[in-house]
Amino acid sequence: MLKRQVRQADGVCFRPQGRGGSLRTSSQHRFLALGLVLVLLALAVAGCGGGSVTVPNVKRLSVDEAKKVLAENNLQAKVTSELLDDQVPKGHVVNQNPRPGEEVGQETLVQLAVSAGSSGVTVPSVLGKDIEQAKTELAALGLQVRVTKTTSVEPSGTVINQAPGAGSTVTPDSRVDLTVSANFDKTSTRTPAATPSPAKSTGYVVAIDPGHQRRGNAEPEPIGPGSSQTKAKVASGTSGAATRKPEYELTLEISMKLRSYLTGKGVKVVMTRMTHDVDVSNSERAQIANRANADLFVRIHADSSTNPSIEGIRTFYPPNSGWTTPIYAKSSLAATIVQQKVAASSHQKNLGTNIHESQTGFNWSKVPVILVETGFMSNPAEDRFLSNPSSQQAIAKGIGEGVMEYLSRTK
Repeated sequence: MLKRQVRQADGVCFRPQGRGGSLRTSSQHRFLALGLVLVLLALAVAGCGGGSVTVPNVKRLSVDEAKKVLAENNLQAKVTSELLDDQVPKGHVVNQNPRPGEEVGQETLVQLAVSAGSSGVTVPSVLGKDIEQAKTELAALGLQVRVTKTTSVEPSGTVINQAPGAGSTVTPDSRVDLTVSANFDKTSTRTPAATPSPAKSTGYVVAIDPGHQRRGNAEPEPIGPGSSQTKAKVASGTSGAATRKPEYELTLEISMKLRSYLTGKGVKVVMTRMTHDVDVSNSERAQIANRANADLFVRIHADSSTNPSIEGIRTFYPPNSGWTTPIYAKSSLAATIVQQKVAASSHQKNLGTNIHESQTGFNWSKVPVILVETGFMSNPAEDRFLSNPSSQQAIAKGIGEGVMEYLSRTK
């Protein structure tokens, strides 16, 4: 049969392919060729490692075993952290990222967290101790010590700050940085020149806590012994609306004047801090008072409000429930006496006393405790009043008079 060429209106040329044969356009041939090229290209890419893989589970494997398994799956591995773990042996994988079962590209880096073993060391508190005693205690736990000296009114050679803080869990041979009062030497008598010697000791002990510190610590700590509820360890506090003075500076200024008043009356005073650059949590402050077996724990703070017209002084004490039941009665009595005396001495608006139920510094205390909010720094006029040295002296004198009356009524 003669082959015939037929033209359609659209200009596409068809050629008969024999009896019953199908007709193919030149466009179809081009599409088929392009499709074949794409298939070959996809196969080539897959053969070059561009596909995805499922991340295998390498938890609890040794580091070498984990790296081998990951390499077999075309994945990379890197140890990025060590963790103390009582369940996973030292040198074995505790966690991994990406997680097992995730789909990732080949050669993806899998980060491994590896167990440092279960022999963690709990750092004790050495605040307020002589540096040599502190070194001995820390060395007994296998910890290294680095000492930095700074100017302080604390007795020479006294530890006034530590990092990591008490209660932290670290690996053996970890370093603890201690800040020690200036002019430290091994022959120090530990008698602070700036502290007046009382004419006659009364035998009373009062702990004073100047609220806050220069840098807050947002790490959580239990609000009370054994509690699962936590709060930040310590905040840096508010600041003055007019003076811009930080609360931590104001509280230390008033606390030092209170300290001078009480030592002049023959009371032994224990301070939770003497400088601004410390890291002492609220629970640790309470425990300082506990260790001193203080007759009263006085916490000095300043108030703040969104209403700048609010002013006045008030005193808080713990509730008659839970951890603070044993100290409620004496704390309430102390708050009542101190509030009356300080309001009269400072001539501030008397806002009375209040129970505060969520104070970590209350819940950890085993000795009677009060917290004096000395005035509102959010009120410009009262803020300027609080920064005046004579005002601070009047506040300290009023608190001191209240403390001495309380001590005489409970002896």
